[in-house]
Amino acid sequence: MREGKIFQIPSAMQVGRAYGQRLMNDVLMDMILAKKVTAMDAYLKCPDKESFIQTLKRAGINFDPRAGQTGEM
Repeated sequence: MREGKIFQIPSAMQVGRAYGQRLMNDVLMDMILAKKVTAMDAYLKCPDKESFIQTLKRAGINFDPRAGQTGEM
């Protein structure tokens, strides 16, 4: 961060998964799967919306924020 390479933080956190580091989008996805939040609620809070939509698709969750879908499996 001192060198201004903030864009590398998500990559470093993914590498640090073995040590318990998790990205916000990963935690939000876990909460959706546990039915604690809706996909729309999680989407509104996620920091990287495009990546989050791709994560939802990989999990088989049909979600389109423009259509106002709730993200049902």
